[in-house]
Amino acid sequence: MIDSIENKVIANISVGDSPGAIGINPQTNMIYVANYMSNTVSVIDGSVNDVVAGIRFNVNSVDRGHIICDGKDISTNDIIYFCIALSW
Repeated sequence: MIDSIENKVIANISVGDSPGAIGINPQTNMIYVANYMSNTVSVIDGSVNDVVAGIRFNVNSVDRGHIICDGKDISTNDIIYFCIALSW
């Protein structure tokens, strides 16, 4: 984690193998990291700077660099979207 005001590292957070795409929901302070070699998505709670969940997912089919968080409807679910690569 980086403090964007001070421009310094404030925490190192271990996630899965080969982290790539990242999505941030500023309304819930949740960060989602796609880990390509471990086929997981790490869910980080930004308020405690720690991984709070791991989701098994065929991350290799995700277009690298594209996770979109929908924070508009946080009353029901924190929805994340992955762009799926249909061909390479």
